[in-house]
Amino acid sequence: MRRDHDGTFRIGNANVEIDQDSNVIVKGISYKGTRGLLELLTRKKVDRSFITDSDMKAYRGNTRPS
Repeated sequence: MRRDHDGTFRIGNANVEIDQDSNVIVKGISYKGTRGLLELLTRKKVDRSFITDSDMKAYRGNTRPS
């Protein structure tokens, strides 16, 4: 995930939104914004102790660059 010069977050060509409940929305699909998912989206070297199977499924789903 990167932050563009205008302040929007992107994964590949897709806009990423984070709502008031910390859910991550990519391509119109909402993912629960867990610490593990945010770790996967924002870090190059992740701390796997935060990452669950659900986090990995969400990350491998539509949250990866297209």
